[in-house]
Amino acid sequence: MRIRRWKTQRSAGRRALPPPCFLVTGNAKLTLQNVTLDGANVAKSSYLVQASRGTTLNIGANAVLENNQSSAVYAYGATVNMTDGTIRNNKVEGDGGGMYLFNSTAVLSGGVIEGNQAVINQQDRGGSGAGVLGYGSTKLTISGTKIQQYRS
Repeated sequence: MRIRRWKTQRSAGRRALPPPCFLVTGNAKLTLQNVTLDGANVAKSSYLVQASRGTTLNIGANAVLENNQSSAVYAYGATVNMTDGTIRNNKVEGDGGGMYLFNSTAVLSGGVIEGNQAVINQQDRGGSGAGVLGYGSTKLTISGTKIQQYRS
């Protein structure tokens, strides 16, 4: 599936934990280009994109994942490619503010990951991987992606 020229903004609802904006399962491939996924800083949010085992997430030109109160991207056994785009101003209570990668493969070759936070409690004490967290058997290659202005 290829998503282009689209903007969505999460709104506070009755649910305690809203579902991800996109859930990628099976052997699916999701490509984000010219889109904005805005978490609108809704408390107790879920991921903007969750990619499951065997799937591929491509983040490309003018894709913006921002303002979420959880990791922008959560990948479990997935492949994530970032060639362009921006992941910014996401804050997670835990680890992996911009991206949380678990047993995944990620190639970050362009774009910007900035202004993300990982905290472990309400006093904003540091979590791990405010920009990107690779956990388990994750294989992470970074060449050309700027990771800046983060806080853990």
